[in-house]
Amino acid sequence: PVYEVLRRKGISYLEIFHTVPGKETLRRFLGRRRFSIYLEAIDAVSAIKSFFSAKPPADFSRTLDLSSFAKANEKKLARELIEKYISAMPITLFRLAIFRRLLKWGNIRAVFAIDDARHYHELVLACRLQNIPLYAIQHGHFSKYHVGWKKTSGFSGRYIKPSAIVVWSEYWKERLLSLPSYFIAEEIIIGASEGDEREI
Repeated sequence: PVYEVLRRKGISYLEIFHTVPGKETLRRFLGRRRFSIYLEAIDAVSAIKSFFSAKPPADFSRTLDLSSFAKANEKKLARELIEKYISAMPITLFRLAIFRRLLKWGNIRAVFAIDDARHYHELVLACRLQNIPLYAIQHGHFSKYHVGWKKTSGFSGRYIKPSAIVVWSEYWKERLLSLPSYFIAEEIIIGASEGDEREI
């Protein structure tokens, strides 16, 4: 429905995808016959850039106090996760720089994305830094096990979150608020039904 509205109203758009690289990805890229951006292509350029120009990030994970993890396998998992995200920092910073330039040069007025808390944070932050609204569209259910949408009691910083989230119905708005979520009620929009186009 989003594509139908964009085409009918003559609104130009650009697509950004997350994919699993392979033959199928290439086939779809060529079959789409319009320009699109893949997160993994940005990551590949970042990896090449890092290989030739940057030294690896300092490994300070060995100095961390992991005494709150009682079991050895818990400490091992915690250390591996920390090291994973430290090693991803150059890619994150590169994605952020690319998205900020894209948003600025492309004269982008709004961004719509599925509510994928695994892959969209750099784009969300780039939009915030460029003062461009980003609307996440619900694409699955919410539960207490989905940590990507939940408020964390011990967190005192600002959340990197969309300007608003568009949910399927009043039920899902109430469900999201009951988690509790880092979205407040005013940031949760109930999506339009078919034939009911609303201006966001």
